[in-house]
Amino acid sequence: MVFEVENNSKHYMSCLVKTDVGNDCIFLSPGDKKQMQFRKEEQIKMDRYPGEVLYDLLNPIKCLEYAVYDITDTTKYVWVSNQPSKQDSLFYANQKTIIKGDEYDRVYVTSMTIIDTLLSITTKDYTMLEKFSEYYQQ
Repeated sequence: MVFEVENNSKHYMSCLVKTDVGNDCIFLSPGDKKQMQFRKEEQIKMDRYPGEVLYDLLNPIKCLEYAVYDITDTTKYVWVSNQPSKQDSLFYANQKTIIKGDEYDRVYVTSMTIIDTLLSITTKDYTMLEKFSEYYQQ
């Protein structure tokens, strides 16, 4: 599973993704485009091939939480699995998922673009002053 994030806003942003295989966080300056990758690998036996074949099982990876932090304005938007909100439609409108690869090596790529409209669903979060203290000390 790959998360691509492009920051088309004029703000400094951070994105946090929590999955069932781990977490990752990236920082984006205005104009940046970055990726986070999550992999789950298992050895399984396939009848068509002799021996063990490494099969990249990316499909079962579950995204549990996705947070977008506007570092410039100390605001955030958090999407949590199985907890829908009214703002989710605007969040989903700025992303798409495609499948790359073949039947033995599928990669799900979710692309998201941060635009000013998306920032309208963020809420103030002063705890960010502690979470991102290195940024705010500058």
